[in-house]
Amino acid sequence: MNVFAENEFPSEYMGVTLLETNFAEVTQKYGPSTVFDIPDGHHDKGVCYRNENVHVVFSTGPMGGNVLLSGISISVVKPKYPCTAIKIEVPNCFGRLCLKKTREEFESIAGEVFIKTTKGDSYVSAQEYQRPMSKAELERSSYASEHPYFDVTHTLWYKESSSIINAFGFYKYETN
Repeated sequence: MNVFAENEFPSEYMGVTLLETNFAEVTQKYGPSTVFDIPDGHHDKGVCYRNENVHVVFSTGPMGGNVLLSGISISVVKPKYPCTAIKIEVPNCFGRLCLKKTREEFESIAGEVFIKTTKGDSYVSAQEYQRPMSKAELERSSYASEHPYFDVTHTLWYKESSSIINAFGFYKYETN
């Protein structure tokens, strides 16, 4: 089964929902954390939390209006940015996708073809579709009669070491 199917793409992790939750809600829920710039030219900002085994980064960028979270990633590798310790479970799975799976298992569960990035240490896959506007969104939109839907892009990436997944994440963007 393909995780990119509209009802399968994970958008929620640890009570945080992509394009609905903001940084203030995350820090209220899990405590203060340093906001940092995500490396690699994404122009995103992030906050990181960790327990003994897993690190999670909640991020936002221009496509999330720099307010709503548009990305979540989890890793067993210590990140290069500040990460706040928390005493609750940080799950190693996001939906049906889990850390420490083989690359073949991970890609089979994702049901997608992944492309190696130009950096050579990660793989990415994306899917686009259109989502009809809700009644409330239609009422707020000044051009709903011409464009009554959102263009949605879901992106899934992962990093592996010796064919074992040690980090992966999701981004979700909606434009109108």
